[in-house]
Amino acid sequence: MALSFITSLLLLVAPISAIVTPKDTACNGYPEFCSRLYSNVTLIGTHDSAFVGILPTENQLISVADQLSDGIRFLQAQTHNSSGTIELCHTSCLELNAGPLLTYLETVKTFLDNNPNEVVTFLVTNQDGIPVAGIFLLYS
Repeated sequence: MALSFITSLLLLVAPISAIVTPKDTACNGYPEFCSRLYSNVTLIGTHDSAFVGILPTENQLISVADQLSDGIRFLQAQTHNSSGTIELCHTSCLELNAGPLLTYLETVKTFLDNNPNEVVTFLVTNQDGIPVAGIFLLYS
């Protein structure tokens, strides 16, 4: 919790140019964003971004990769511990499981590798109260 709060606080006071490089290019598509504080940039986002389909439990019609390509820069997802793997599940993994958090993050990493001057913000809920240290152990 403390690490998350400190990271959030640092992002609020840091200009986006401190997050992305080089400074000569646009930040999230606009050169003027590079000098703005993170807290002074509005990002469009998707609720339950990993749940793609037409069912009521599926909130998006296009993939996370397509959401990012279309300009989404704020992604929200729900996580659950499923037998030691952090899964993206809608309310419970029995209801809808969009797969491992790691696969989801790899999709975002691919986008960021191809677009180094973009900033993507996450809101990831921790439905099962997995300790932050436990998350790092699972992915180290």
